Amino acid sequence: MVPVTSVHGVLARQVMLPCDITPLERDDAVYIVLWFREGDGEPLYSFDVRGRQFGQAKLWSSPTVFDNRAFFSTAYHPAQLKVDNIKISDEGMYRCRVDFRNSPTRNLKINLTIIVPPERPIIYETNRREKAKNVEAYNEGSDVVLICEVAGVSM
Repeated sequence: MVPVTSVHGVLARQVMLPCDITPLERDDAVYIVLWFREGDGEPLYSFDVRGRQFGQAKLWSSPTVFDNRAFFSTAYHPAQLKVDNIKISDEGMYRCRVDFRNSPTRNLKINLTIIVPPERPIIYETNRREKAKNVEAYNEGSDVVLICEVAGVSM
């Protein structure tokens, strides 16, 4: 069974998808890290260390998925695929596959949910005049009825 991690990202911001690349054995090493989107057989991102020093890994990002918005960072534990300017179309299940020199391949799944912030609220009086720019005085103790409208995605 492949473990699943849930990650939430905010539309148009950066999101970090975790991937544990720590070898089981101390003397082992990462060969290649591949990222897939569930249902796609082709990788969308790769971090290739084969024949190179770890710090000089060859990075590749699919031009049709993340293009230049993604970067794999090993500076954190777990390592992270950082994706800038996330889009609604980025939402979905991803799989990180880590191939080691000696240890068995490790697969991890990340379920990415995109949060769409609501638009700025608009406040009206009951007669539907917009109140955001025209605030009038009210007598203390008087009843005030306001309507607040916010557009956005409902869950």
